Amino acid sequence: MHRPPCVLVEDHLDAAAPALLYADPESVVRCDDARDVAAALGQIEAGLARGLHAAGFFSFELGYAFERKLAPLIPQKPTLPLLWLGLFRQPTQIPAAALDQFFAALAPPPPISAVQPALDPAGHAARVRRILDYLAAGDAYQVNLTFPVGFR
Repeated sequence: MHRPPCVLVEDHLDAAAPALLYADPESVVRCDDARDVAAALGQIEAGLARGLHAAGFFSFELGYAFERKLAPLIPQKPTLPLLWLGLFRQPTQIPAAALDQFFAALAPPPPISAVQPALDPAGHAARVRRILDYLAAGDAYQVNLTFPVGFR
């Protein structure tokens, strides 16, 4: 039995590739404040240099910490850490078929209904045009256009 936290990584582009279960971390590196990002990355690098594996996530807002002009956009009370990575020994390989069987045996999720995007097609098109203007002006090199979708 593994103790939390753990990270499961699957590769659905290669159906034969096993899933990797990273469990029982030696330590967890968590960063909630942009001023601590460099130190957190240093901890991760030190773990990698000791032969550990890093698995977890970088939040989208972490990107703001790397550009002074964008730093004020980091939420004052974030809902997620800027980064969270466990430092793990070797992962356990789980055959893809075994993982599929495990998830198939779970109860199916409830159906999704009453889907209501918060952005209509015209609003979406306007935002795409604005993004294209940013890209053409060189004010951005990557944009992740998202919007809420309500559902039951």
